[in-house]
Amino acid sequence: MVLSVNTLSISGTITNNNYIQGNWNQPNNNVYLSFSYLGVKNSNVTGGLSPGWYALTTNGGRDYGNNLGWIFVVAAPAGNTSGNFFLIF
Repeated sequence: MVLSVNTLSISGTITNNNYIQGNWNQPNNNVYLSFSYLGVKNSNVTGGLSPGWYALTTNGGRDYGNNLGWIFVVAAPAGNTSGNFFLIF
């Protein structure tokens, strides 16, 4: 089963990361997706602005394995810092 979301808000901090798993879709391909303080495991994501959903490792993003569509990076790519649809703090 895939959950299709238009909005999603998950709150976390450096000492209290959140965790997500499952299959997610964001149907608007013009939306930039970026998450902080989020651990990801067994999660497949689609939609949003290509190439995928970003989990920022400098802001607590953790790859716990078995994920597709997630991009674990130190910082968001240049030009993708405004218009964030999902930004988790």
